[in-house]
Amino acid sequence: MGKETIKKIATQLECLEIYEKMQSCCSKLECEQTRITVTGGSNVGKTSLINALAETQMEISFLPTNQTIKITAKGLGQIGDAESESSWMKSENIEIWELSDQNLAAEPKPSDLGLHFVHTDICVMLLNASAALNRLEMKQIEFLEQTKIPTLLVLAKADQLQQEDFVKVRQYVNQKTADYRFVKLLDVPEALSTENLAVHVKAAVHDLLSDANQRAISRNSLSRIFESDAASALSEVCKRKLATVNEKKNNKVREMKEAQNSNLSDATTAWMQLQTNLTECKKKALAEIKNSIEPNTHITHENTEFQDISKSNCIVRIINHIVEFIKAVCFKAGIGKKYFDEKIDLLIRQHTDQMIISASDKLNELYDEIFRYIQDFQNKRKEETIRQNNKEIEIAINNFQTEIAHLENCMQEINSLTGKLQNK
Repeated sequence: MGKETIKKIATQLECLEIYEKMQSCCSKLECEQTRITVTGGSNVGKTSLINALAETQMEISFLPTNQTIKITAKGLGQIGDAESESSWMKSENIEIWELSDQNLAAEPKPSDLGLHFVHTDICVMLLNASAALNRLEMKQIEFLEQTKIPTLLVLAKADQLQQEDFVKVRQYVNQKTADYRFVKLLDVPEALSTENLAVHVKAAVHDLLSDANQRAISRNSLSRIFESDAASALSEVCKRKLATVNEKKNNKVREMKEAQNSNLSDATTAWMQLQTNLTECKKKALAEIKNSIEPNTHITHENTEFQDISKSNCIVRIINHIVEFIKAVCFKAGIGKKYFDEKIDLLIRQHTDQMIISASDKLNELYDEIFRYIQDFQNKRKEETIRQNNKEIEIAINNFQTEIAHLENCMQEINSLTGKLQNK
């Protein structure tokens, strides 16, 4: 179930390489043979012990410090780095693996230790009796206990110690591992040679081999380590994607709001320019009316009719000029022809007859009303612009929120899976 969930989430997050890495690690757990790992630091006698157990003659320098070797029983159809004639290995269907802890970091992660012990059903860990249980060894022992891998601790090079010192080391190791269920010190009464030590190791391993279910339990534990590592990697990918999407959302909203403010600022500038142009137009019109049609002191009463006709013609001419000027200014400011014809032009025509009677006063009234109409148009256009921009921002946010919700759902599944793996 965990693997299928990881595959589904890895597919959704477009990082199938995480699932494939987990599968590659888990596939190494599949083996018909019981795999015994002999591990320890440099120069503690791993190869010598394996030679004694497997009845082989490997050279001490056979294993590079950063690699592993596999010893298989001859006739079982398995290919290893070396073959053994051991009837014990053949009858028990055993592989022996030699590991060196020199390829581990000083503070290895669980996934690193999982890969290190991936070929391990039973672990035989050699401890230098003169310096037993250093920090790295304790890290490995804690991991082996956690993953329920039966582990046999063997005091190597103990024959170099006095019996009294050997007993003290045994007591120290037993004390440090007293609470462990799956990690035990090989019980030998005194320091032994490698050949004699191998007899006791073989007997202890034989007892561990009798528990058929333990192999499946420890392999499942290792599988959960790899699944947890994959879940952790998916969690990091999901967090990065969430951060990226949120950043994109915030940047997009900021850009759209900046564009909105810029457009509103441009509209305000255009409105101010329109006000300035209309004000100049009014000043010129008033000046022209004053210069052209205000009655002169030398005009007699008999010329009044002629004066009225001239005044009317002048007003009509000025009005036409004003209409064309205002139309050009309004169109430039973005006021459409329909609004101009329905509102402003009609307003101008309605005032024309009255302007013939009292030109200056009516012209001022006309301009005031034009200003109000245009101001109303500008306000409505501003409101509509803001409403439309807010709608576009909302749509953009919703698009991002859909992706965010998908990623958050993935994160919930990952957290749920992680919790289940930890509780197993």
